[in-house]
Amino acid sequence: ALEENFATRLPKDLPIVFYHARDDDVVPVSHLALYKEKLPQATFLELDKGGHQLDKDLSKVAHDIQKL
Repeated sequence: ALEENFATRLPKDLPIVFYHARDDDVVPVSHLALYKEKLPQATFLELDKGGHQLDKDLSKVAHDIQKL
């Protein structure tokens, strides 16, 4: 569980990206809404497939990091 004020302790210019697969059978994709409420400055990416571990394929994440 995150502390209520966790977002206030993050640097304002920190790029935050959430990746979540719609077919995750551990964490419901509806949890993204909880983070969107607390971190409106973040980017939220819903992937069609990948399960809880993104099928152990972080190439999308790595590609996005390279673009930074």
